[in-house]
This record gives sequence, structure tokens and C-alpha cells, in this order.
Amino acid sequence: MATLSSNQDENRQQLNNVKTEIGELRAEMYRNYQSKSDAHIDNQRILESLSDLKADVKELGHKLDKKADK
Repeated sequence: MATLSSNQDENRQQLNNVKTEIGELRAEMYRNYQSKSDAHIDNQRILESLSDLKADVKELGHKLDKKADK
């Protein structure tokens, strides 16, 4: 009976260790990984910035064309 009890204790300890590891991994995941909504917001900001840059480049191109025509 002692071996069965000690095996159960070992199993319990292993389960507790796995639960602890899962908890630590979950906490790390929340700290280090970007949420879907945050990624969407960041992508929108990037697209807006690219659009602004594109407009600025077009404007600069028009100014250069006008200057070249003079």
C-alpha cells in the first residue's frame, strides 16, 4: 500500500507542477503577445500613415513637375 500511496503523491506533485507551468505560460502569453484587437488598431494606424505618405509623395511629385515645367 505504501508504494501506491507514494505513486499517488508523486502523480499529485507532477499535476501540481504542470498546473503551475501552465499558469506561468498563460501569464507570459498575456504579457508578450499582442491581442487581435490591438493588432487591428496597429494595422489601421500603419495603413493611415502609408496613405499620408503616399499623398505627400504625390504632392511632392506635382511640385517637382511644376518646377521642371518652368
